[in-house]
Amino acid sequence: KFRMDFCWPDLMIGVEVQGAVHRIRERWKAESERRFRLTLAGWRVLEVNGDDVRSGRGLRWLVALLIKYGPSRVVDAEYPEVGERAQPS
Repeated sequence: KFRMDFCWPDLMIGVEVQGAVHRIRERWKAESERRFRLTLAGWRVLEVNGDDVRSGRGLRWLVALLIKYGPSRVVDAEYPEVGERAQPS
């Protein structure tokens, strides 16, 4: 099990805010393996830094990620009839 800074488990989308602690060599190695395991498990993890957060860029990236991978899964789960009609024929 892994913890993320922010996550939407139903969508398998997470956000990690990277700071100075992630630049420590041993920590970086552990984070690299962690990213691999999360990716292998099907998670999409957005990694942002402080500048991305302060500028709003990280939020824009998150919104784009949720739009691309989130809504259809949510619609399919909550409103199957809408999801079925929304599928390409």
